[in-house]
Amino acid sequence: MSRGPVVYTLPPGTTPQQPNDVIQSAVWNAAMDDIANTFNTIQPVEYGGTGSATTAGAPFPVKVTSTDNAIVRFDGTTGSQQNSLVTISDTGLVSSPVDIQSTDGTDAAFLSGGNTGKARAVLGQEGGSVYLVEYDRATGIMNFKQGVGEGTATSKATLTSAGVFTTLNSGDISSTDGTDAAKLSGGNSAKARLVLGSEGASVYTAEYDRGSGSLLFKQGATEAGATTKLTLTAAGSLTTASNLASTGTLTAGGAATFSSGAAVTGTLSASGLTTLSAGANVTGTLAVTGAGSYSTNLSVGGTATVTGAASLNGGAAVTGTLSASGLTTLSAGANVTGTLAVTGAGTFTGNLTALPGLMYGRGNILGTVSQSAGVPTGAAFEYALNGAGSYLRFPDGTQICWLRVTFTSIAITTAYGSLFQGGADVNRNFPAAFAAIPSTEISVTGNGNKLIMARQNPTTTTAWGAWAPVAAVSGTVNVEAEFIAIGRWY
Repeated sequence: MSRGPVVYTLPPGTTPQQPNDVIQSAVWNAAMDDIANTFNTIQPVEYGGTGSATTAGAPFPVKVTSTDNAIVRFDGTTGSQQNSLVTISDTGLVSSPVDIQSTDGTDAAFLSGGNTGKARAVLGQEGGSVYLVEYDRATGIMNFKQGVGEGTATSKATLTSAGVFTTLNSGDISSTDGTDAAKLSGGNSAKARLVLGSEGASVYTAEYDRGSGSLLFKQGATEAGATTKLTLTAAGSLTTASNLASTGTLTAGGAATFSSGAAVTGTLSASGLTTLSAGANVTGTLAVTGAGSYSTNLSVGGTATVTGAASLNGGAAVTGTLSASGLTTLSAGANVTGTLAVTGAGTFTGNLTALPGLMYGRGNILGTVSQSAGVPTGAAFEYALNGAGSYLRFPDGTQICWLRVTFTSIAITTAYGSLFQGGADVNRNFPAAFAAIPSTEISVTGNGNKLIMARQNPTTTTAWGAWAPVAAVSGTVNVEAEFIAIGRWY
């Protein structure tokens, strides 16, 4: 039939020319057959058709059964459309009853949960682990999870709606570059640890102990094996394990304790009880407004001022002025080479030296005698009693030893020339050794006014030597012997 790409035209001879004209039945039937054939045949697009017997085969969109707000999808590769389960609301909310997923090789990123109580975004997977973020609508908490599978992954950290970030299962927040690292360990455990870095074979950490409230600064070969070098308590007390060094002014608002190796080359100022133990050193000024205790080998190179009680123990040394306004005790070996000024009570024990001379008192006059190159450095007198007798030492090196022994029923019957002697006594030791052989004397007396004397063997630096009683008359007597030796202990 004759027609154009837009307008359908009837076959010739089928259009009446005048009203009531007769149309031949054959012509009319042929026209009707042509119309039926046109409608039953797939027409090209240019003739007003779809070019296909199905919607899928149509070269342009056609209406399909759909869901309100659903995203339109292509059906196959011919351009046909189909319905979708994913919707976009009028307010822009994207919803899906299943997962929105994108997969490339071993990695995946998709949102799980749909409109359920939890929404999950899978960030990726590495090796045998899946990493995801899950938001719990009920609690408002975001959980960071890791595990073998999405459904079995466990929470490693949480972020609350208030902004509190917490690690779980003693996990670490870690950042590593080369040999250095910074990370927070411990999670919700009793201790939280911040690794500050590593240098050579040492790791440096700061650890907060929730139980004691103390902050511990540690160093060691490993994070777990690091030992405490510096402690800061909740009350503000700072304690070092050893070798504190301050080149400027060190100020303690409360009590201060400095152990062996602590060194302050500037001013040390403390307002509370201050203790400097053996080996602590202040080469500048020491100013303490509270009580102070200073142990062996303390050295203060400048002025030491204590407005409270001051106690300097053996070996403590102040090369400048020591000024104390309270009860002041300087023990054996304490040394002040400058001016000692005490406005309160003072107790000064053995071997205290304060220029211009040596001072002894009841607290230091008796003790251990010592010397250095012939110069006395200890007590004025040293006395002791032991099983071998008694001894007394003097700072100049003199030593005296003595002993008294009583013997009963001694038989003095053995002829000794024109005299008689008894059995020899044992070789008795001195109660304290001498530096050289001392001068000795043994005197004996007997009952019955018999003439008694002693015969003595040679003396050594450690013993009197064996001796025997001698009498002019043979007999059995009770004997009392007195021993004395005088010499030098150095």
